[in-house]
Amino acid sequence: MAALIRNTALGAVVRLISRGSVLAHPNRPNTNLSERSKEVEKTSHAKKDIQGHIVVGWTTDSDPENPQNWPLSWKIFFPVTRIPYPLAAWSGAMYAGPALGPLLSGFAVTAKTWRWAMWEMVWLTAIVFILLFVFLPETAAPTLLYYKAQRLRKETGNPGYISEHSASQKLSRSQIIQLALVKPFEITVKDPAIAFANLYTALTYGIYYSFFEVFPLVYPKIYGMNLGETSAVFLCVLIACIIGTVWYCTWYRFFAEKRFDKLGTFDVQESFLRPGLVGVFGVPIGMFLFGWGARESIPWEIPTLGIVIYCGCSFVVGLGIFIHLPCSYTQYSASLFAANDALRSAFASAAILFGRPLYVNLGVGKGCSLLGGLSIFGVIGFWYLFIYGDKLRKRSKFTAHT
Repeated sequence: MAALIRNTALGAVVRLISRGSVLAHPNRPNTNLSERSKEVEKTSHAKKDIQGHIVVGWTTDSDPENPQNWPLSWKIFFPVTRIPYPLAAWSGAMYAGPALGPLLSGFAVTAKTWRWAMWEMVWLTAIVFILLFVFLPETAAPTLLYYKAQRLRKETGNPGYISEHSASQKLSRSQIIQLALVKPFEITVKDPAIAFANLYTALTYGIYYSFFEVFPLVYPKIYGMNLGETSAVFLCVLIACIIGTVWYCTWYRFFAEKRFDKLGTFDVQESFLRPGLVGVFGVPIGMFLFGWGARESIPWEIPTLGIVIYCGCSFVVGLGIFIHLPCSYTQYSASLFAANDALRSAFASAAILFGRPLYVNLGVGKGCSLLGGLSIFGVIGFWYLFIYGDKLRKRSKFTAHT
């Protein structure tokens, strides 16, 4: 258990409080500095670079500190042919999470006060915080080696120890800042496939967040629902996510997985977009059905069905894009997800602001038609990405597969 939590946030705090006496990393010094320095150079795969630095790597190929060598009980390993399953879980949590907020808080606010919604947030986040604080270790090998070199500098008194990653990627602070803050958006601007993926997912996510403004204009005013009942309508988003997950994973299980297992990898990245070729049509259809079905003469189930169609189809399309991105641009996957998340969150925040004026001034039907009409351009772009994605990758300087 000690080895498991040594690299967690809890382990770092315990070492700080105990001054390194509890949950210490192995090979703590028990000799003088010069002897310790010689011992490290013999046992840590340390070698000198052309500038005289001592480059620190793993002690052996089976070093237990290397995350690649951790016991299977410590890690969840997904080969590339299983990548849709964990990404489906991640996408589902991202998509269904905001919809559960009104559901959990709606009845509490009605029965108690608005402060109960805040308390529910505290309880839920406290559970997640404790789990991550105690059980989520650092798993990035370059980061672990960086801290290992830092410990060796302190233990031996020799400032020459640096990690393998630091030796191969010597970046200035300005370069690090540029890599973290500029590179994600540079890729978006310079690569048309990435630009489309980010803009389209931002649009669909923003439309999704506009539901928080249009639902109060539809279900209480047209169908006479109270706050709790209106909040319960958000359950349809959760249902849509379940349908979308089953849809995508079932397709992958029966039509792609066995073929990819034989190959040992995927054939072309565009294969992951196939379920979305049909789903992308459901995005505008769902918006039109909700917008023009929300009237007193039509049962509330009909516009709600439009929400299910929209959310389920946009989930399947988004999941295909989220798998396509890291498989096509492996080296920059973190930057791609950072840019995508930033654009999605920014447009979703804007949708909260423009959503109510849009639906009040144009009406629910015309407002949904405007947003649904914009998503039709996404149908064209998605099919273009599927057909010409290989050619776009070959012309891109950011792709890992040319």
